[in-house]
Amino acid sequence: MRKTSRAPGRAVWNPSKGSGRRKLAIPRSTTHGVIQLTVDKSYKVWQVDMSVPGYACTIAPFPKDVETFLQSYRFDGTNLQLTSKGSYVCGKAFANVPDQTLGWDIKVDLPVFEKN
Repeated sequence: MRKTSRAPGRAVWNPSKGSGRRKLAIPRSTTHGVIQLTVDKSYKVWQVDMSVPGYACTIAPFPKDVETFLQSYRFDGTNLQLTSKGSYVCGKAFANVPDQTLGWDIKVDLPVFEKN
């Protein structure tokens, strides 16, 4: 029997018992994650992506999902105010990865700087 070790907050591949398939084990963690808002020139959000250690997913791929995600949103080019709480089931069967549920609870009010 092979033991798998991992650092805290890291995703690792573990063999499933008996099936020969592998599954992604993502430890429950509140260490960090990244939310990416894709906006157009008028700062309208048209897609939202989330990344946590070892896993990334588009959590708002369609306009209705974006509307649900943006419970409170204001961005004027220099300041971002965002409130959002929810979860999304990411299906990656095409990559032989089991569904993962990603959750978030966001409340931010911060300055934004243009990248040079």
